[in-house]
Amino acid sequence: MKRFFILSSLLLLFLAGCSVQHKVVPAGNDVPSQKYKMEVVFPKGEISGIMAFKRAGGNMYGTAVNEFGVKVFDFVLTGGKRCKLKNVTGFLNKWYIRRTISKDLPELLNMDFAEDALEYVNYRQNIKYKLILIKE
Repeated sequence: MKRFFILSSLLLLFLAGCSVQHKVVPAGNDVPSQKYKMEVVFPKGEISGIMAFKRAGGNMYGTAVNEFGVKVFDFVLTGGKRCKLKNVTGFLNKWYIRRTISKDLPELLNMDFAEDALEYVNYRQNIKYKLILIKE
């Protein structure tokens, strides 16, 4: 029994050492990550913090974090048109809020990034988005 345990342990260590290692190689045309100071003003409140995102291929991946370091939401913008929200925090995790933000983010993030500040206003819902570039 002891001999079987030693042989199986050696075999397990050998197989673990032979495992395939994956390496992620970024594409050449990708833009480095960008960080913006974020302000989202709703009629009944506001969220301020940092929004960071990175373009990879034709998609944009990002996250929004409030002032206290609590993640507000993650998003994936595919093809510049469709936005999918993920890991939405509790007070925003309602279908109508998710739908509104996922429709407004492509409008905001498809603006000209040459400017240091981006602003978008959803007049129907009276929501104001403002991003100010954080220079490192």
